Amino acid sequence: MVKIRLQLFTLLFTLGCIFSVTAQDQGEIEDTQVVIEKDKPLTLPKANRLYKPTEISINQFQPAPVEYSFSTIDIQSSEYNPGLSSRQYKPKGEANQNDNYIKLGYGNYQSPLAEGSYTTRLEEHYFNAFVFHESFGKGPVRDKQSAFSDTQIKLKGHLHGDFHVDPYVNYSRSSYYFYGRDTANDYINPLIIDDKIALQSIVVGTVFRQGMDSKLDYTLRPNYRNTVNKVVGDNKLAVESELSVEGMAAYQLSDNLNAGATLALATTKYESSFLQRRNYISLNPKATYTFDKGSFGAGFTIATANDTTSESSSLFFFPDIDFHLNLSNDFSIYGLAGGGLKMVGLNSLSNENRYLENGLMLLNQSNKVDLEGGFKSRILNQLVLQGSLGYSLIENLPFFMHNASDSSRFIVVYDSGSMVRTTLGVDAAYFFSNKFSLNYSMEYYGYAMNKLEEPWYKPSSRMDILASFKPNEQLRINLNTVFLSGIKAPSPADESVINLPAIFDLGLSVDYAINDQFLIFGQTRNMVGGTYERYLNYPVRGFSFKLGGVYMF
Repeated sequence: MVKIRLQLFTLLFTLGCIFSVTAQDQGEIEDTQVVIEKDKPLTLPKANRLYKPTEISINQFQPAPVEYSFSTIDIQSSEYNPGLSSRQYKPKGEANQNDNYIKLGYGNYQSPLAEGSYTTRLEEHYFNAFVFHESFGKGPVRDKQSAFSDTQIKLKGHLHGDFHVDPYVNYSRSSYYFYGRDTANDYINPLIIDDKIALQSIVVGTVFRQGMDSKLDYTLRPNYRNTVNKVVGDNKLAVESELSVEGMAAYQLSDNLNAGATLALATTKYESSFLQRRNYISLNPKATYTFDKGSFGAGFTIATANDTTSESSSLFFFPDIDFHLNLSNDFSIYGLAGGGLKMVGLNSLSNENRYLENGLMLLNQSNKVDLEGGFKSRILNQLVLQGSLGYSLIENLPFFMHNASDSSRFIVVYDSGSMVRTTLGVDAAYFFSNKFSLNYSMEYYGYAMNKLEEPWYKPSSRMDILASFKPNEQLRINLNTVFLSGIKAPSPADESVINLPAIFDLGLSVDYAINDQFLIFGQTRNMVGGTYERYLNYPVRGFSFKLGGVYMF
């Protein structure tokens, strides 16, 4: 009875919060690592409820008990969904420790770092709080006029029972400047914004899940997000609010067959120099059949949405077909044919490029066709290879161009009609005992534009390499390399093509565990000292380092 009352109270409280509540430094590249379970057979499970076989990826590999990240952004060729996750530190002691920790550090560019995570448990229930702050008092140009700070607070709870409840609250705030100047004339431009800018977001939501062992499985995810872009201490430049609900249900018809559906609803309001309201509804029924060597799924998605200032809506239909086939224990292939509709908004665009103009026309991205096929193989239990080839027919993929009145800010443009994007991906990982691992990831992108001259600011290739060496239980060394090339920028003067130099970022991290509770670390980024530009006239910080320690309890 106590558990039922507690769950009912949490449900009512969370729903009340949802309906009442109304990034990361993009000049740098985030450490990435490909994680692989090298000893796991390449076999597929029986038909799971809510089984989604549309993804095959090399799993994350943690070569040491402590994991940390030094930089603050991941650059992607198109869609980018960020999220600073709670980076759990794993003490070497008993497994019943709470994985709580406090991490403090300091580096050049006047850059303090504070991070911590605390979890408290009561039987199968738990509550976790995660806090992160990193700031740079000086930047690559004009010192304080290119400073940056990032703050994250994440709260999450879990009530366990026949009906699971997982409420969460996420808060983020980044402060920065529009420091990218084109010419000396920009300094006398009255439209230039020299003040500090803040991008702030709060997300409140809950996940309700069926917790009993039953043939029927269901999940409900209400979520509210509010994003504000403003001048610090002054007026708001843009505000976006979104209320969404996603429900999923699936039924196990037999040992090999399940059928289910996902229903998603969302409504957004964007306020800047004008008001734009958008609504979105999608339904995705699907059936999946599994057999000894793989699985096959078939369904479709039907969606309706509006993305203009008028009240008109459009109806969309997308296939949803996929298969997985294990040809042997060490080799599997997969393929999929799908598509979908995505609501592009201030929040998603700011995570890809925060230096945005305050008046943006937001359109829904429609992936009319998404085709992908690939393989995954393992050789001698030490080398894992994965390859993929993709083709997409996309309408309203967002690109960035400079504001004509202030080149340090960007507007969003779309290629009218449909454009084609092809993707070739290669991933590999090599393991030598438990002391050394080498992870490699390479992606190539090709664009066939319709009206735009070039795929502005989308790289044509990206490579990530991570080498991890763990000579003993106390010491771990990571060497990370990120390489991007083929980025084309439009000239702010005449929109002619400017080929930006390739981005090469080399980072080194070392941590040493003094005992089960204390660890010291050192991190470097951009070791070659290059002032590359992910966006024109926005050079990044040069060689940077950070030293600090971690206390685990």
